[in-house]
Amino acid sequence: MSNGTVAAADHMDAMLGREGELVLVNGLQQPRIEVAAGTTERWRVVNTCASRFLDLELEGRPWQLLGYDGQALRAPQQRDSLLLAPGNRVDVLVSPSATGSTTLRSRGYDRGDMGMGMGGGMMGGSDDTSSDVTLAAVTVTPGPDASRAVPWRGPGVSARDLRRAQVDRSRTLTMTGGGMGMGMTEFGFDGRTFDPDRVDQELRLGTVEEWTITNTTTMDHPFHLHVWPMQIVGPEESAEPEWRDVVIVPANGQITVRVDVRNHPGRTVYHCHILDHEDLGMMGVVAAV
Repeated sequence: MSNGTVAAADHMDAMLGREGELVLVNGLQQPRIEVAAGTTERWRVVNTCASRFLDLELEGRPWQLLGYDGQALRAPQQRDSLLLAPGNRVDVLVSPSATGSTTLRSRGYDRGDMGMGMGGGMMGGSDDTSSDVTLAAVTVTPGPDASRAVPWRGPGVSARDLRRAQVDRSRTLTMTGGGMGMGMTEFGFDGRTFDPDRVDQELRLGTVEEWTITNTTTMDHPFHLHVWPMQIVGPEESAEPEWRDVVIVPANGQITVRVDVRNHPGRTVYHCHILDHEDLGMMGVVAAV
């Protein structure tokens, strides 16, 4: 608000997940970024938004993806866009060969409306709950000849590949809640809202677990497990290992991950990384023994 205070949110705002009207990059609104032609820069982009999904695009200029959430790919992959849920991060190479101007932007992404509207969002609003937004102006200045650029050679994947590992236990976690009117329920897992005194999942150290995370709501939810990274194994298996700290569970869909439960005994949590949803109870307690 103009007086510097945070605007109050009603229950419906929190159910949708507040995004706000201002998106900052390193604390600045639409800053200018300069890159020299013929050079290679490594960018680490972290989505620290409370609810907004970022579908990143450097208009007219592809980039090389090095990895998501700190897990390096075996080799860089060319991408035109990159989707980051709240909490996701990526490392990319930017290697412009010609001078000019472009923009770093996030394309509109429809993450759902919690069943609060009839095809047009709540009260007839837009379906694109994460709207198109310009993040920064990028200027490519004259630089050395492109032939002098040294290709980046990254490490191989250091995490253990669990796709062929023996699974010691399988379990299903169901994301529940939302809706409108008399059918509205609080967010939670398996029909229960968060209770810090309750252990929802008990894990045994030294085992591999397979979790199927099911989303019964009409909105995408980013799922985050503390302490242990998750390897995506379904619904389709990728050509090489895919590790995430945050996975997007699509509306009325599911995703399957494997977890290597090494080290870190004690209690931690898993939760939806839309912070309003976490605050409304979409979180559970894990105990590793």
